[in-house]
Amino acid sequence: METKVTQVRDSSDSERTLWDHLYLMSGKQLDIDWPFDVSEAENLHSKPEPVKLPQSKIRQRHYGKLIEELFEKLKQMPAGGERDELARLTANQMKRDLATWGHGSIDDEKVADDLARFTDGVIQLDLKNFTFEKVSAAKPEGVKTKKKKK
Repeated sequence: METKVTQVRDSSDSERTLWDHLYLMSGKQLDIDWPFDVSEAENLHSKPEPVKLPQSKIRQRHYGKLIEELFEKLKQMPAGGERDELARLTANQMKRDLATWGHGSIDDEKVADDLARFTDGVIQLDLKNFTFEKVSAAKPEGVKTKKKKK
């Protein structure tokens, strides 16, 4: 077996791995003195438990769960420079999300309205004084366009 699977030699416990494989391939029927404890050999084929993903209702899917968490944080923060900076960063991220997932609609008024609505009116953007970062309407990664072959 060691000559067939040469990459096994590179591991630190290569001899133990080979004995474990022999134990499994024999269907656990060999009656020999094993040089290693083969009771753990069955764990070679065990699959890990599936990861539990957090499931929750997202009101606006194009903004995502993290932006909703930012809305809650903005509602609870005291007025000041830190809240204003977080509101600026949140608004710019919302605009980028709209450009990516909102089918190319990048409307400053929609972002300001959504921010005010989802923070229960705590954050009000003055669009005359607020400047958004430049965002281009880009397609999300992995989205392929269909082109006809000539």
